[in-house]
Amino acid sequence: MTHTQEHDSPRSASPADLSEQTVAELLAAAVAAPSMHNTQPWRFRVRRDSHTIELHADPARALRYGDPAGRAVHIGCGAALFNLRMAAAAAGRQPVVRLLPDPGQPLLLATVRLGGPYRAQQAERELYAAIARRHTNRNPFSGRRVPPGVLAELTEAATAEGAILHILDYSETVRVLRLAREAEGDQLADPGYRARRSTRTVSL
Repeated sequence: MTHTQEHDSPRSASPADLSEQTVAELLAAAVAAPSMHNTQPWRFRVRRDSHTIELHADPARALRYGDPAGRAVHIGCGAALFNLRMAAAAAGRQPVVRLLPDPGQPLLLATVRLGGPYRAQQAERELYAAIARRHTNRNPFSGRRVPPGVLAELTEAATAEGAILHILDYSETVRVLRLAREAEGDQLADPGYRARRSTRTVSL
């Protein structure tokens, strides 16, 4: 996978390389990321002079009951950032990522500068190809346990991204499902919920 890069690329790309089509493809991949209730709680700003795409959180799209602390907003934005990185790698550009680059702009979560030529790894190409296949599944969960091997792979993937994956035990799962059910009911009763979902801003 492409890890967060904080060093300059060995070669700089020319400004002409950042075409409208390239930007459109990168943003299309980014906004295909999952987010809670598909709220898409992000905004993007393209800085063509520096070949940089900024990722901003959009608190106006936070869910008042389901996500009171904004945790799901950050998770959704993280997924969008990951997709953007994979798309840049697949496009042959090195994604140079800076997290929380400006203390004075807390909603600016990350910048992605499109660096010089980059050869995507096989895993990156496969992940990029999977972006278009992701979809929401609202079917009921089965009672089948997730195989230990799959859990191990998920844990390893989280570790590779500098994260920690906590596997819930039975009591934790019951509690989380109860809280989610209560929040869902409150959310659906919120008159502003559908209004927030009616428009989605993907770029500035």
